[in-house]
Amino acid sequence: MKTAVKAIFFSSSLLLTGYVSAMQASAQAIEQVPKIQVVSSGSENPQQKMASEIFTKAFAALSGEAPRDAVSISKVSDRELQLDPLLTRKVFDVGIAWQKPDCTSNRLTKTGVKLCDGFFFSKPIYFVVMRVFVKQSGGGRKQTLADFAGKRMCTNRIDFTWPGAPGNIVRLNSLRDCFEMLQRGEIVGVVGEQGEGTRVLRKLKNSADLVALAAPVKQLTYHAIVAKSHPRARTFVYFINSAMEKLHQSGGYAGIIAKYSENEANSIR
Repeated sequence: MKTAVKAIFFSSSLLLTGYVSAMQASAQAIEQVPKIQVVSSGSENPQQKMASEIFTKAFAALSGEAPRDAVSISKVSDRELQLDPLLTRKVFDVGIAWQKPDCTSNRLTKTGVKLCDGFFFSKPIYFVVMRVFVKQSGGGRKQTLADFAGKRMCTNRIDFTWPGAPGNIVRLNSLRDCFEMLQRGEIVGVVGEQGEGTRVLRKLKNSADLVALAAPVKQLTYHAIVAKSHPRARTFVYFINSAMEKLHQSGGYAGIIAKYSENEANSIR
């Protein structure tokens, strides 16, 4: 009888040991950082470069958790192509530096609808400030946003609407073209990202009288996105957020922001 009991106990111990080992292996597999195929814009926009560096170094900050080749970034200039089919059909896992639209708005663009309906967003990677650039008024009078409410503006943002007059905004591919319209008097202001607007004005001739209004229009947050149809969508978002947290804790995030500070891209914490 004692021999039988010992045999049963021994067998149970083996089963329990095997079960625990299997659970540990399963947990390890779940927690292992996946390799991520990332698609980014192919433009030379400094903000795109900054986003790529933040993303790569964030996963490097997961020391001991992320393999060296955890992130592979490819560049595709066509943003709409990135969304569909490259991300929706899982050619790539993650897209970076996408603005999160107001998904409660009834004025979403087609791109905004795609993003809200079909994608998960990570926590913000960085943010930028939107400003209105205008011709300096005569007599030194301080101009405010209220002076331009409902008036004709120009922007290179497809997802921006001018408060109070959504139909009274010209959309061009180039912010420089918008500034040239302002110089010709065809519009009263240009709405653009602060850093990009400042860089364009530095290179534009006869632009000394073009200035940015003191008050920002809004703040835009930029994120990594993963298609909801991706089988590991929530896993990728979890690891992206964890990697960003590690990068903040290591001080690496602040260093990257300082490096690109001339772009006027601001950190989030």
